[in-house]
Amino acid sequence: MIRITATGADRRARVPDRGAPMLWALTAAERELLVKWVGTGTGDSRRVAALRKLAGAARLDAAERLLERLLLAGWIAVDERRENGFWVPYTLRWLDLPALQTALGLPTRADRDAARETLDARLAALVESSDGDVQAAARELLVQQPPMHHAVRHQRTELVEALNAWVQEKRRGMRQDFAIFARPHSKAVTESEWKWLADRLPLEELGVERFAPVFWVSGDCCLQFPEGNMQLSAVPFLGIPASAAQQLQAVVDRPSSYWFIENRASFERQASRRTPGTCVIFIAGRPTHAWSAAVDRVLRCAPAVVYVSADADPAGLEIALTVGALAQAAGCAWEVRAMDLASLELGKPLDLNTYDLAAIARLRARSDVPAALLQTLERIEERGAKYEQEAWL
Repeated sequence: MIRITATGADRRARVPDRGAPMLWALTAAERELLVKWVGTGTGDSRRVAALRKLAGAARLDAAERLLERLLLAGWIAVDERRENGFWVPYTLRWLDLPALQTALGLPTRADRDAARETLDARLAALVESSDGDVQAAARELLVQQPPMHHAVRHQRTELVEALNAWVQEKRRGMRQDFAIFARPHSKAVTESEWKWLADRLPLEELGVERFAPVFWVSGDCCLQFPEGNMQLSAVPFLGIPASAAQQLQAVVDRPSSYWFIENRASFERQASRRTPGTCVIFIAGRPTHAWSAAVDRVLRCAPAVVYVSADADPAGLEIALTVGALAQAAGCAWEVRAMDLASLELGKPLDLNTYDLAAIARLRARSDVPAALLQTLERIEERGAKYEQEAWL
């Protein structure tokens, strides 16, 4: 039943006189229109004129029928006024908007508030665990300047979280590599999202390249490829596309040792000072598949002892172990260099973050960490600090 109550001169309210409302089996057209009306609304009422505008001129009759069905089903009350002898609805009052939104599979105001609080907490943690440009991007999302839709803010938060992990893990790769790291596949990061990231962050400095990965090397040897030879001693160091380095056929004047160095400045410095017989190779962050394949090819063509120098931080220790595993797979002995306790004393201590602590836990769970790296790990834990090798190498 519908109760009709006078609310003023030429005004009345029609209110359902029934218990909990029920949602009937909606047609596709009714559902589409009702979702438009309910949407992300939070208020207790809506002007009927606004609802008619949402319906459009072609669906005015359908809108009137839907209003009446909502009233009869107990979802709304309607305020009407007399115009030219007819009662005309002008305001709709939701009687249980959250329940209707839930019945339609839409988020309620409480759902949206909870999602916003959860996202705020994630962003606060991201600001705490990041630094530099990544931290600035996270802080921008946290304070919502400029304001943005929740879905957009959520998607951008996912990308900045992924970029922070990418940086902390010292990864390097092309945009497609990062897209797969952040999302299910390489096309999942849209052009507008790339633009948003590129406008705020120096992506290439953070290890997200637009172009093919490069294998940087310095030495005396001559590299033989299917299309010709390359004499490394002609220049202080040389960048070769990693895919091309994988095609190496032979090495003339083989090196007596390899020295892998993580920090770029340290690599260039040691390349200019290298002793005869030493081949110096730059570790461009956490080894990618393409770079690893190039290293494997070089070591198999010209096996020699391998020395590894990485930052004295948890990620650097993991990188050293990865390079060591590549050396072992190619049948080469390996050991760390310039990562001892004396070297640490020359560096500036930097605070550990949440990613570092997680990496320490991973390292502690491994059984293949050499004694020299275990000593470095213990010193890092003892001091609660990490060190960059550029200070001493």
